[in-house]
Amino acid sequence: MTPSKLHSQLPSIFNLFESRQKLFDIAIKNLQLKHVKEEIDFENTKAQIKEQYLLQPIMLGDPIINSHRTQNKQYGTSARGGDRIEEVITVEVEVPLTGHAELLGYIPNGFSFSSSDTSIFQPTGNSIKLEIDVLSLDKEKVLEKTNNALKTTRSLIRQSNPSIEKWSADQEKIIEELLTKKRIEIMKFYSN
Repeated sequence: MTPSKLHSQLPSIFNLFESRQKLFDIAIKNLQLKHVKEEIDFENTKAQIKEQYLLQPIMLGDPIINSHRTQNKQYGTSARGGDRIEEVITVEVEVPLTGHAELLGYIPNGFSFSSSDTSIFQPTGNSIKLEIDVLSLDKEKVLEKTNNALKTTRSLIRQSNPSIEKWSADQEKIIEELLTKKRIEIMKFYSN
């Protein structure tokens, strides 16, 4: 199962933006003549840097049911005072995602949540994996419980994506400008 975090445990998305900016600054400082001399090399370098430093918004796909198993689980105490054990079906569900999964580790400025919110699930690779307990093989119930479990995660994504899109659009312009300036500086340095 994918680990989850309480939203109060997550750092601000601005921390991510700042760390990306620092990494970009280092990459710019380390550009070499071979990265900028020929137009094709310069275009490839720009594309690589953009791919490496710009953020893609997250999109969750439809849940995929992978497997299930029956097991006995303890649920508190019974009316007679002993442990209440119930047979449940644990269904493993995977929800694919696209975009930069690391974004789920940060909270956007002004993120609003209610006391009924669930945890924010952290992806494993390019998906979120859940274990959903049901009493019967009822696909609709499994999907309903999956969607309920992901409620806060989806809310985080909805609230994060606009700032991510704006930040990336702004940064793309800055990357273009700074790379062009750095290219001129390097070409001038190596000219005869």
